[in-house]
Amino acid sequence: MTPNEIFALPTIKDQDWRDTDSEMIDGVFGISGFAHSFFDGRPPVEGSKILFSRKLSFYDGDEHTTNVTAVYFEGAPFMVVMTSGEYDTDNMECVVTDEAVFTAAKRHVAEALVVAPHGHDVVSGEKAQIKGHGGVVIAMSTEGAKLVSPYNVRWSDGALVFDPDAVHREFHRTMQADIPGMRENGLNAPELRRKAMAVLKAGVSDAFSVLDLDWMVTSDEELKWVPFAFADGMHTHMVVVDRRDFENGARWTHTATTRVGPPSVLHALESRTEGRSVDPYGPAVRKIEEMFGATSDEAVRSLEEWLDHPTESLCEKILEVIEAPVPLVSGEGPIEGARIHAYLVENPEAVAYCLDGTPTVKQAEEMMGRLQAWSAKNMAKSVPAP
Repeated sequence: MTPNEIFALPTIKDQDWRDTDSEMIDGVFGISGFAHSFFDGRPPVEGSKILFSRKLSFYDGDEHTTNVTAVYFEGAPFMVVMTSGEYDTDNMECVVTDEAVFTAAKRHVAEALVVAPHGHDVVSGEKAQIKGHGGVVIAMSTEGAKLVSPYNVRWSDGALVFDPDAVHREFHRTMQADIPGMRENGLNAPELRRKAMAVLKAGVSDAFSVLDLDWMVTSDEELKWVPFAFADGMHTHMVVVDRRDFENGARWTHTATTRVGPPSVLHALESRTEGRSVDPYGPAVRKIEEMFGATSDEAVRSLEEWLDHPTESLCEKILEVIEAPVPLVSGEGPIEGARIHAYLVENPEAVAYCLDGTPTVKQAEEMMGRLQAWSAKNMAKSVPAP
């Protein structure tokens, strides 16, 4: 059929152009930028400036539709649009029959875009705070602003406490030639670990003292190396390196720190490095007593057992030792994995002892909300029908 013959066909469905979608308008006119909400208005076709008139349609019974649509501007036909696929714009072909009318229609769309709601937040350039995007945050360093892992900044003020760029520079300066040795010997070579520790320490702010550990620990059946720890005034951070990353050249230099607890936990780590038991009168024990209502013996036991597996959650270990209540779901029984969530809802400050601050208080509240809904649903099922 000729385009003019298609224009003359009966119409199956008419749509104002503002009742299509952004993909259709981009495909037809090459104009993008409309917010999706722009197309939510369902404007009437009567008096429409640009009208999309479906003339032919085929559905194969398996979510695949082919449409042939005529497009008009102020009543004058100027284009045939052919689409096929699960959605109207999956596979599109357009032919223009009148360039002057097409240009006028395109100008109308462009003018509408200029005045259309953009859907973006409007903020103060002086007061708004842009913290980051895509799982990274903006932090200030001696070199200026940079994007970093949120685990490398201090919670209280966003200050950079561990700079991966400094680590990378030190690696290229001192260990680039050691890559073959790392791949061959991995963490088994003390000399390589010593050099790697110096590389990683280059990322720690000069404001913090570093506690050397050089520990090998097993977590989730994987060998990990914990070279050192430090406290930033809000948390104790450990640097943890996977064995496989160390054996893979420079991948380990991209590590972020792991928050394991408040600054007092550094004293417990120091006790273990010096071969001493945790001091029952020291700050690490006292802080747990205050935060969790634990006895001195419970606090000491929690720390000693956690020090055997320091890449796991100290908060979970403390709750296990003090036998904190485990939430119950009607018809299901105790949900052991939710004990930490239940405790955080009632004691949000305990999040300081959660590994990397996870779960957050918000996550804990959401989990307990789901468990309560689950329990209520089960209880309703158990009530006999009248």
